[in-house]
Amino acid sequence: MGRARQKSNGSDCLGVFREPTKTCKRGTGKPVVLAPRCCKVCGEQRCKAHCRCGRRGTHTAHSAPRAGSAPAGPSRPSAPPAATVAVVAPVGRASTQTWELLTTETWYRTFCKDVAGAAQVELGSYVYDNPTVQSALLKRLGGRTAFELNLYVDSEQFSGGGPRLQKSRLRELRSAGARVYLCKGRGRQGSYHAKGAVVDRRFLYTGSANFTAKSLANEEFCFKLVGHDVLTVLQRMVQHRQTGKLWNGL
Repeated sequence: MGRARQKSNGSDCLGVFREPTKTCKRGTGKPVVLAPRCCKVCGEQRCKAHCRCGRRGTHTAHSAPRAGSAPAGPSRPSAPPAATVAVVAPVGRASTQTWELLTTETWYRTFCKDVAGAAQVELGSYVYDNPTVQSALLKRLGGRTAFELNLYVDSEQFSGGGPRLQKSRLRELRSAGARVYLCKGRGRQGSYHAKGAVVDRRFLYTGSANFTAKSLANEEFCFKLVGHDVLTVLQRMVQHRQTGKLWNGL
């Protein structure tokens, strides 16, 4: 018989994207268990390797070197820029591939509900100005826990005659901490026509609709997907960071 699993007397590390804590291990292969309190610096329930200040190399709270401990090895370089961060696959068996067709109204409502508890959202749209999505994203950006938001829009429409409120709403999101990338298609005259949002590497919201106010008046096909294809889309979006231009807000 195997040994009984020890109960935690603290809090399990959430990992970077709330993945199962068995991804967060030391040499013993056991999950890293934090002290009863979260990180004193960034307030996140994550270990030194996964909390925000730890990833930035400014960690001085839980799991920091203690007096009398063995000398630390060579200092690690700071985290790579967002454009080169690799996508980490979920641990364990992948979710069963499923999808559901939703009305446009339900699609937006369900997406905003998932955003409310998310740690990461990647959103691509040919054009963008949806007020309901804007409110949900701003509320999450202003929350007390860490949240990463990357948006991708077509560069030609952005600089030309896109929706009247697109630039002001993207500027508002950028000021709240989001990153906005101006993208093109693969061909010389191609457009960035990708329409979809990945929430916490688990859910993909996609279909014919752009994330715009007008989409509610259009005839659209809107889907929510779960399964391994979500990570395929997420990997593509990470690549778009490398080919797109990070907007400076001007």
